[in-house]
Amino acid sequence: PTHWNFCQLRHAISQMRTGLNPRNNFILTNDDEFFYVTIRNFKDGVLYLDDNCDKINRKAWEIIQERSDLRKGDILFASISHNGQAVLVKENPYNWNINESVFKLRFKKLVLPEFAYYVLTSDVFYNEMASDATGSTFKSIKQNRLRANYFPLPPIDEQKAISDYLDIK
Repeated sequence: PTHWNFCQLRHAISQMRTGLNPRNNFILTNDDEFFYVTIRNFKDGVLYLDDNCDKINRKAWEIIQERSDLRKGDILFASISHNGQAVLVKENPYNWNINESVFKLRFKKLVLPEFAYYVLTSDVFYNEMASDATGSTFKSIKQNRLRANYFPLPPIDEQKAISDYLDIK
């Protein structure tokens, strides 16, 4: 629509961060209480905290949380994927955090997180980014490329209507 604005994603977000690689920071385990989320733990907008998740201890979780600053309303985006996987964080994470291949995006107030999730997982958005991505089976998207991609900015009431409609579909 002609009344929609567009901007580079960098202007729509207030924060983009990642988690940490365990190397030199902490040790992965199988029996601790905190989940260490990688791109393999989300599919079709759902975060799977199950036996396929590595585990970390509380200290490691605190180290990662200091860097990632995860909160409800953030969007997790897989930097390595074959089709643009993302997850909307619906509750403050208390027993999980992300690794370095997951980008955490926090949007400014002019963007509803639910709308942003649908844009980030759209084929149009992903295909535009994937044109510059590296890799064959799984494309690796760099933060600078993601920040430079254009993002639609309809009025908030339209964002709400679109995301509500897509929730139903």
